[in-house]
Amino acid sequence: MNIEEKKSTGLTKDFNVTIPSKTIAEKISAWLAEKAKHIRLDGFRPGKVPFNIVEQRYSLQAEQDVLEDLIKEATQKIVKDHGLRLAVQPSYENVNQYAVGKDFSFSVSMESFPEIKLKDFKDIKIDNLVVEIGEKEVEDALKSLSDRHTKFKTAADSHKIKEGDQVKIDLVCTEGKKQIKSFSGKGITIVVGKNEVGLNFVEEKLSGHKKGETVTVDHTFEADYADKTLAGKTAKFEAKIIEVSEPQKTEINEAFAKEMGCEDLKDLRAKIKESLQKDSLNLTRLYHKRHVLDAMAEVYKFDLPNSMVKREFDNIWNRLQDEITQAKADGSFEEDDDRPEAELKKEYESIASRRVRLGLVIAEVAKAHTIRVTPEMARNAIFREAMRYPGQEKDVIKFYRDNPQMIEQITSPILEDLVVDFILTKATLKETKVTTKQLAEKLKGVLPGYGEEEQTEKKKSSKAETKTAKPKKKSESEAA
Repeated sequence: MNIEEKKSTGLTKDFNVTIPSKTIAEKISAWLAEKAKHIRLDGFRPGKVPFNIVEQRYSLQAEQDVLEDLIKEATQKIVKDHGLRLAVQPSYENVNQYAVGKDFSFSVSMESFPEIKLKDFKDIKIDNLVVEIGEKEVEDALKSLSDRHTKFKTAADSHKIKEGDQVKIDLVCTEGKKQIKSFSGKGITIVVGKNEVGLNFVEEKLSGHKKGETVTVDHTFEADYADKTLAGKTAKFEAKIIEVSEPQKTEINEAFAKEMGCEDLKDLRAKIKESLQKDSLNLTRLYHKRHVLDAMAEVYKFDLPNSMVKREFDNIWNRLQDEITQAKADGSFEEDDDRPEAELKKEYESIASRRVRLGLVIAEVAKAHTIRVTPEMARNAIFREAMRYPGQEKDVIKFYRDNPQMIEQITSPILEDLVVDFILTKATLKETKVTTKQLAEKLKGVLPGYGEEEQTEKKKSSKAETKTAKPKKKSESEAA
């Protein structure tokens, strides 16, 4: 067997393998001889079948098995001789080009893991955020709690609807002469100004109307609306106002505390403070984790297995497309990024590279310091995953029992947390005391999605102001 390295590009090495025809012939003969010892055919005693008959019946299978074994042998020899840690399965060329009586040549390409030399974790500097929960934070949370438990009282028939009122409507939606059942219904409850049921174009027209009146709204669906039967068409929405209720001020007193399941107001405040502390602890942990990962992504620079990056990118991109499709289907899609697809893909390729890089470093740290996910942790992760599918819990658990290789997908985040916690015990920490408000500011732009709701509300408010604002004078516009 002759193995020749053709070229190396990054972590990929290409080899040519040539196996002499004599070696193949000898191994095929040995395979057939062994087969002849055990074969049973009518008219012959066990092990006494003539060799030419064995060869005639099993030569093709012998050839396939021998070539498969030789390819495997060559692959193992290359891996051992070159000290490779394969990132993915090798890829082969010309393995189906064997001709009887001739030397067998094929090519194999192998992509290996990079060599990672761990650095001193003390060089990682992290602000250790310690959140101080003050009286104001507790009182703000208490007021927010009371606002979420607003009670409503039926308003007089003459009452004109205003923002904050709870309105019950019977809704009929038609397109042409056809009723659209998915948008029609009786007793639909709307709190004006909340946009909780996705009918904001109806909701915003209710103000100023009274019980018994019918509000008619013409709404044109987007051209790319998921329901193709409605895309680009205008539908009529007729909302008959059945009942109007006004919000009642919620008194923060002992009765409210008992309603919330507490002994008294002091007990309620204590539980709120405890909850705020727990939430803050979870958020600071996420903040610390993000900064540890950022630091490692900056410190560790090495070539990445292209196949792993491509696989991660494909997963991210496909998931993004699925989310867009779903958002269009439920009407929640908003096109807020008009960059070309090529530019977006470049950004997500960068994200994929970061994830692969961090995954490799985390695996190396775990290996070097014997950090493992225990069987109990894995079982708990499987049970948590099963709880996400009510009524199918047993099926989910059975799936992971039958496919143990899939367990890594749900335990890898656990291993990541264990490694980050370990690094935090070795890193250089600087204690920084912050309020909940300061913590919230620090988390914006650090944790994905954090603060997006607030930004969305600001955008909506800004759009509304733009629509209702009076035009500026030319001098004012220029000054702005």
